[in-house]
Amino acid sequence: MYDVYVRQNCTGSGNGYSANSTKLSFTTTFPVPANDECSGAISLTQNTYNSTCSSTTYTTAGATTSANSSSCFSSSQDDDVWFSFVATDTKAVLKVSNYASATGTAGSLYYGIYTGTCAALTEYDCELSGVVTTTNGGGEIPIRKPLVVNQTYYVRILTSGTAGRANFNLCIVSPDVTPGVTQNACNSAASVTINAASLNNNTWVPFYTSDGKMVAEINANGNNLGAVTGSVYVKTGAIRQSSAGYYMNRNITLTPATQPTTNVSVRLYFLNSELASLIAQPGSGVTSLNDINVTKNADVCLAAAAATGTLFIPSSRSTYGTNADFVEISIPSFSSFYFNAGLTPLPVTLVTFNAKRNAALNNITWSTSQEINTSLFVIERSSDGRNFTQIGQVAAAGNSNTLRTYQFNDVSPVKGINYYRLRIVDRDNIAKFSDIRSVRNAGNADFTIYPNPVRDVMKVEINADKIDKGLMSITDINGKQVYNRLVNIAAGNNTFSIDFSNMAQGAYIIKIQLSEDMIVKKITKM
Repeated sequence: MYDVYVRQNCTGSGNGYSANSTKLSFTTTFPVPANDECSGAISLTQNTYNSTCSSTTYTTAGATTSANSSSCFSSSQDDDVWFSFVATDTKAVLKVSNYASATGTAGSLYYGIYTGTCAALTEYDCELSGVVTTTNGGGEIPIRKPLVVNQTYYVRILTSGTAGRANFNLCIVSPDVTPGVTQNACNSAASVTINAASLNNNTWVPFYTSDGKMVAEINANGNNLGAVTGSVYVKTGAIRQSSAGYYMNRNITLTPATQPTTNVSVRLYFLNSELASLIAQPGSGVTSLNDINVTKNADVCLAAAAATGTLFIPSSRSTYGTNADFVEISIPSFSSFYFNAGLTPLPVTLVTFNAKRNAALNNITWSTSQEINTSLFVIERSSDGRNFTQIGQVAAAGNSNTLRTYQFNDVSPVKGINYYRLRIVDRDNIAKFSDIRSVRNAGNADFTIYPNPVRDVMKVEINADKIDKGLMSITDINGKQVYNRLVNIAAGNNTFSIDFSNMAQGAYIIKIQLSEDMIVKKITKM
């Protein structure tokens, strides 16, 4: 507010200043922001977490009260501004920086999320936890409810101070999985109520730590779980080990007020770097994301697994963002979850497992010398060696101490390289995976070598689409040729023997050059 007095400066006879006029008072105001109302909402783009946020400074200075009141805020709804975004992920975080008072004391930043149109908005979520204050200058505020991809959402930003206004930077990103500042300790995740009344017991509900880091998602599949709390323990240093084997340096605990009556689905998140550490650990049994399984036990959030548990095989494994992965499992109840290759043995003794090309189809064969409580063999195929889908299943013997052989034909392999594995399921619905085998369904032929590693004699089986001649050669890792042979190849299966008994131990490369094709594979001499 300004107070102004006016007086006259006279010249000539009787010069001097006149008396002051009556006081004139007026107040200056900030201009009203362009996004003061929903109709002027500034459009933002939801990006990945590591994307660079815009340096544009937004403000609530000059903002007025909108007609859309929020159920979260009993007061202080006098300075809101509006933004909008189209969801590119089912999860999102408001990333706020450079939050400071523009006038008065701004206090904390609050938000409301709305769906619909500006003429008919419906409040979807709101938050007044005070994550972002003028003291800390910013932070990450997760939107607690799941989003619908490609749907437009309106974001209402306001401050807690009744007379204060704030300046800030804002961007909307998919959440990060990076551990919070407290490592080697339990980090709590914000409690979320999951039930029919909250309209979220049949959709994916995310869980975040207090600093906005992603922990897990739950799809209750119709169960009413009540208030669900969560926590994550992230350990630094050497990979953890129990008497049953190695396991990842991250464990997650989820605890509902009411345990489910039917299975629920859970997605558990971890970092690429945590997976890499487990892969690098000799003896872990983990060579890729596809090897990760989950052990569930009755622990609370602990630094190391204390109780024995049940192994769950994920229904899917996938990357998330640029630095994380997740696995999805179906479980009958909640507790603590640990990531490992599987702390239980295969329910069978697998003697052989082979896959080979046979004209237009691929033959998958395997044999067992012992089976304990086995239910079935599920045959899975992949075109990239990472993402597998079921293509068939074969009933198992159940319990057996004799040699048994099994076969499955893939009648429609994809063009290129086909990868195969067995998912061996027991009668308790616990499963383990076999090793992976590959078949080349490109060109005019493919070949299989066995045994590999080889000690004495190695067999080479070539399956060709037509009659041909080939040059079969073997070189050591230095490129020196140690074997060379011309072979006549008939249409169909051809078998050749190679004596390795006098060759030195180490790695070798076998190459078969055909008239219109060339195939290369690696051999190990024991």
